[in-house]
Amino acid sequence: MPDSEDLDYWKKPQGQPVRCGDWIDPDPSATGMLAADRIEYYVQQVGMISPFNRAMLKPASYGMTLGPFYQVDGVHKVLTPLEVLVIPKNSIVFVSMREALRIPHYIVARFNLSIDLIYKGLLLGTGPQVDPGFQGVLSCPLHNISNQPIRIKLGDHFATIDFAKTTPLAERSLPLLESLTSEEELYDREADLIGHEGYNNRLFSQKKRWARPILDYSAGERKVASSVASLQKKVRQVTKLNYAVLIGALGLTVAVITLVLSLYQDLRGQIVESRQEIDRLRRNVSSQVTTSPTSVPTSPVTSVPAPTVPTSR
Repeated sequence: MPDSEDLDYWKKPQGQPVRCGDWIDPDPSATGMLAADRIEYYVQQVGMISPFNRAMLKPASYGMTLGPFYQVDGVHKVLTPLEVLVIPKNSIVFVSMREALRIPHYIVARFNLSIDLIYKGLLLGTGPQVDPGFQGVLSCPLHNISNQPIRIKLGDHFATIDFAKTTPLAERSLPLLESLTSEEELYDREADLIGHEGYNNRLFSQKKRWARPILDYSAGERKVASSVASLQKKVRQVTKLNYAVLIGALGLTVAVITLVLSLYQDLRGQIVESRQEIDRLRRNVSSQVTTSPTSVPTSPVTSVPAPTVPTSR
C-alpha cells in the first residue's frame, strides 16, 4: 500500500533484468486461461504482477486493489491511507490500480469489478481487455448507478483480472526471437516477426507503456459527468409534465361528459314534452269526433206537372 512518498510506483522500474520470457513463452504447453499456479509461475518468470500478494490469488484470477490516484468531476486527487474514496450517487469516478503489470507478448488479460461492488450498484465503464505487451498501471472509470454513495478504501480489492494465452508470437521466426537480447531489439525487428501462414505479428505500442494513471489518458484531460443524474432530472420533468397533461385530460373528459349529460337531459325533456303534446292533440281530435251528429242530407221533393195530351177536333 503506497504512502505519501510512494507515488512514483507507476513509472518504469530502472535496472530491470532482461527476460526473454517477455517474448518467448517458457511454458508453451499451457494453453487457455491460466489457473492460480500458472499465474504465480509467470509472476516469477516475467514479473507479470507487482507487487504480488499470494493471498489475492483466485482459482483462475487475481484480485486487484485500489491505487492512490483518482479523479472526481475533473479534479485529480491522491487518496491516502487515512481517507476513504466516496463515489457519489449517479456519478463517474476515474481510479487507478495499485499493482503494475508486465504482460508478456503471448498473454492477454481481462479485468472486471468485484462482484460485491457490482451488487452495490457500481459498474466498470470501459473495455476490460489488456493487450499482450502492456506494461504499466491500469486506470478505469467507475460508474455508480445507485442512489447511494459507495465507499472504497486505499488497497481494497475492487477488481479481478484473469489471464489467457494467445497464439504464439512470431511462430515462424523462432530463431530470430531466440537471438534477441532486449525488447528494444524486438521492437526494432517488428517487421520481421512472421507468424501463421506468413502473416506479421503486431506489438503493443511502446508509447502507451508506463503512462501516468488517468492523467496520461484522454479521459483524464476533460471533465466527465454521469448522464444518469441528468436523465433522472429529465425523467422527473417529463413525469411532472405527463401528470399535468393527464390531469388536464381528465378535467377535459369530465367537462365533455358533463356537457353531453346536460344535452342529453335537455333533449330527453324536449322529447317528453313533444310526446305529451302529441298525446294531448290526439285526445282533442278523438273527443271532437265522438260529440259531432252524423246525419245524411235530403233533397227537397218537387212535383212535376203531368204532360198535356192534345185532343183532336
